[in-house]
Amino acid sequence: MLRYHFGLDFGLSARNGTSNAYMGSLSVRMDLSSWALRAGFVAGAPNTEVLLEGDLLYTLAFPLISPYLVGGVALGLTGSTRSGAFNLVLGRPAYTVLGAGLAFPSRGYRPYLEVDKYAGPTSFARLTVGFVVEMF
Repeated sequence: MLRYHFGLDFGLSARNGTSNAYMGSLSVRMDLSSWALRAGFVAGAPNTEVLLEGDLLYTLAFPLISPYLVGGVALGLTGSTRSGAFNLVLGRPAYTVLGAGLAFPSRGYRPYLEVDKYAGPTSFARLTVGFVVEMF
């Protein structure tokens, strides 16, 4: 039988690199047994302030702490005004995301610690502390 949950994922991060070294994320998450899909917004990235990110997570089931692997894509989302019109550009810059994390036992919410490497025009690493709130 397929087990699934939907939830919201909140995270605060520190990253290496120049200027604004702090990031935040808000995502929607769907857990399917040991696989999970996560899609949302990441604020504070270099060269663009907002990234639209989609990830696939694979969790290794252990009794107390569950390690997991992350793979995904992040696309820059930039807005500008030219000639009195608002222009929205998606995909500049684009990053490949690879990472690993630890999910801790659920307490009405599920805390986690994650390290990600963003490979793209301005590569950077990100350390995130966050939690998932299961909606249903």
